[in-house]
Amino acid sequence: MKPNKLKSIVSLFTVISFIPMASAATISLLGIDSTTGADWRTTTTLKSASFDPNGDNAYGSGGYYMAGRPTAAADTSTPTVLSTLPSFITSVTTTGLFFSAGTYYTFDDPTLAIGATVGNVRGGLYYGTGTKFTFTVSTPQDFVLAVLVGGGPSNPRPTSVTVASGAATATALPLVNAAQYALFNISAAAGETFDVSMIGAGNTGLTGLGFEAIPEPSSAVLGALGALALLRRRRA
Repeated sequence: MKPNKLKSIVSLFTVISFIPMASAATISLLGIDSTTGADWRTTTTLKSASFDPNGDNAYGSGGYYMAGRPTAAADTSTPTVLSTLPSFITSVTTTGLFFSAGTYYTFDDPTLAIGATVGNVRGGLYYGTGTKFTFTVSTPQDFVLAVLVGGGPSNPRPTSVTVASGAATATALPLVNAAQYALFNISAAAGETFDVSMIGAGNTGLTGLGFEAIPEPSSAVLGALGALALLRRRRA
């Protein structure tokens, strides 16, 4: 092989080796919150630090998608879809039956400001075989997803709540009760689509989703890590 041709092949291989590869999504279950009740936006109800990366004692502070109706409204009234999505989520679509009648559990009204006391709405319910929330991530992002599990006191509970994207999947087990939250840690590349689904019987289902971006490390933290790495190299 001629030297110039060999040099060209080596150069091409070098360029290809430095092309960044798209990373696949990673999803992990953080846990199930069975103590917060309605107060997902009420800051005086303390949340686990692993469930609440920005530390504001609220879920879904980056954005949300859920259905709810005023607590004073008749049980047969149709809930309104309440939605303000974060910039990294392009859209949310739903699949499955939508049920509005019944004295379902209440959740903090996400349209109200996060604070010490937040008024409630009664959760609507997406339920039945094939129930699913689907959303797409527009830019690379690490975030916590809170899945609001709806229903009422007499309803059975879901067998599981699952978040999946391609080969990545995580499932909330053991069983999840109504009026609880299943929380997942997600790392997504631009353009990836996620399905949030559940398995269950009767009129237990999903009420909505909350999104919270995981903050980037501060410049002070990065500087401290860099200084520590430099000190270690010097000692070595």
